[in-house]
Amino acid sequence: MRQSDEVPGFVREHQFLPSREWRVGFAWPDISPRLAVEIEAGVRLKYSGPTKSDYKENRKKYNYLALCGYFLLRFTPEDIEKGEALDTITDFIQMRRGMS
Repeated sequence: MRQSDEVPGFVREHQFLPSREWRVGFAWPDISPRLAVEIEAGVRLKYSGPTKSDYKENRKKYNYLALCGYFLLRFTPEDIEKGEALDTITDFIQMRRGMS
């Protein structure tokens, strides 16, 4: 993901809860409201994907993201390649700026 004027600086592999080892792919912890982005790489392969235990751990992590005040956007690698992820992130930031 690239940074631009519309998308201010982000943190890669952000550890959002110091008491846990959880990290999110990209985060904007200094904007209000906070934003986290995950790239769901496992969906790229036809027969590959998260296991049941992966799902449970991700669900717990995503719930704690919400408790810590983050909005979560999830994308596939294809969303990144097509520019859809960047468009959505830009829209999120611009819409939230308009609300403040």
